[in-house]
Amino acid sequence: MQYGLVDDVSHAFGPYSRQAGDAIARSDKWLSRCIAELRKHEHGIIILADHGQHEFKRSDGTVGGTHGEDIIEDCIVPLTWT
Repeated sequence: MQYGLVDDVSHAFGPYSRQAGDAIARSDKWLSRCIAELRKHEHGIIILADHGQHEFKRSDGTVGGTHGEDIIEDCIVPLTWT
């Protein structure tokens, strides 16, 4: 499964924004429902991201999120399993 809300919101508002935090909370709720259902069927679950992300300031002064550089924030890829 792919759930792109956190990535989309983080690109739009920055990975440390309130909006990104809200998107993470929504994703956690969605994921907890998925895990509960998958466990009923004795499935293992691996959760990971495809890349990290860092903030950048646009020319209009707003903040967004980007990746693709050789910095620690872009190289961190969360991984967990249950």
